Amino acid sequence: MYQDVNGTDEELTLSSIAGIFYILIVGLIAALLVSLLEFWHNSKKQAEKSKACLFLFTLLSTDIKHHFTECNHTST
Repeated sequence: MYQDVNGTDEELTLSSIAGIFYILIVGLIAALLVSLLEFWHNSKKQAEKSKACLFLFTLLSTDIKHHFTECNHTST
């Protein structure tokens, strides 16, 4: 029990404390949205980084293959 501003005793009911649950639910939804956006952003950034590494590896491996094929052709 608690006393209201008039000094009368009143019981705590779900409807009298429902506001805190609304705030908690909104906070939970906001946290989930932020975490999903962060996951999406980091995944996108990591995918671009992987593509860049793959592109560089492809360029290097093609250059090395080209170098070795030239060396084989000139040595015969």
